[in-house]
Amino acid sequence: MPSTWCIPRQSRQLDVEYEQLVVQRRAQASAARVQQLATRQLQMRPVTPGITQYVVVPEATAPSNPERRP
Repeated sequence: MPSTWCIPRQSRQLDVEYEQLVVQRRAQASAARVQQLATRQLQMRPVTPGITQYVVVPEATAPSNPERRP
């Protein structure tokens, strides 16, 4: 059975490890990291007017009331 002096020490150690994990999680979820992963692994690029394609649906084919179906 561990001595009682080890419990506060273990508690502090667990607190430190927890804080390190929180910092790591925040770093992994940062916008820069998400951008880096999107660029590197998914070959995604930032949106620019030069590469943006706009789709226009002619009104004749667009449903007049999308919630109402025949």
